[in-house]
Parts: sequence; structure tokens; C-alpha cells
Amino acid sequence: MTETPDTSGEAPAPTPRIERRYHILRFVSAFYRVLAYIAAIATVVGVIYGAISGLRAGVPFGYGMLYPVLPSAIGLVYGAILFVTFLATSELILLLIDLEGNTRETNGLLRGLIQSR
Repeated sequence: MTETPDTSGEAPAPTPRIERRYHILRFVSAFYRVLAYIAAIATVVGVIYGAISGLRAGVPFGYGMLYPVLPSAIGLVYGAILFVTFLATSELILLLIDLEGNTRETNGLLRGLIQSR
């Protein structure tokens, strides 16, 4: 099924151009995003290193296999929490910037609608 083009002759109303504001907040958001991925990479490297060095340490049999791997598991959980927290902070900053932009755009459209009456 083919769509028929709009032949009403009316051009769609252009949306007002919204300026980009809050450059520093965008930078802070990107900084938190980079911190999140650095934390994730450091966590993976640390967990691998900790597990290997813990297993190579020659722990006595009485402690079992849990003793050398437990610190790495705790580090993995901590690193995951850190990653999610940094990434969520980055996204929250972007969400607030978008919320402000949408509010400003809605305000401009409503003012235009009121003035046209």
C-alpha cells in the first residue's frame, strides 16, 4: 500500500529552534559517563587480578575455595554499584537538561498560541 502525499498546500509549522544551554552540565554528564566506564574497566581488571592472585597464594585446605575468591566477588559487586551510580548520575543530568528544554519550548508555543487569539 502506498502513501499519498499531502496535497493540502499547507506547509507544516516549523518548530522553534531551541538553543543549547548548560554546556558545563553537559560536560559534567560526559565526565560521569567516562568515570562509569573507567570504574567498570578497573573493576573487571581488579577482579581478575584478585582472583588469580588469591588462587595462586596457596590457601590452606581448611579455608576452602571461598576465601581467595570472596574479596574479588565483593569487589565485583562494589564495582557494579559504582558503575550504575555514575551512569545514572550522567543520565539524570541529561534528563534534567531535556526537561528544562521541553518546558521552555512548551512555554514558547503556549505564548504563541495565546498571542494569536
